[in-house]
Amino acid sequence: MEWIKVENRLPTKGIDVLVMVEKEMPHSQPPIKYIRVGRRITVRDIWIVGDNFGYNLGKVTHWIPLPELPVVD
Repeated sequence: MEWIKVENRLPTKGIDVLVMVEKEMPHSQPPIKYIRVGRRITVRDIWIVGDNFGYNLGKVTHWIPLPELPVVD
């Protein structure tokens, strides 16, 4: 699987995916990038990432479907 740019395609609303988030901090250059589980919650570009909701979490730039869960015996 390859990472998908949000400008090219968005995941289905309400489905958990892995997201790459870019956040500019006052004293960090280049911007901080991190990966979390996220969910697009509206038809607009509004996400819940980890336990953060709203606009101040940073900009989601890429996403990828979650991998298959392991089989537990």
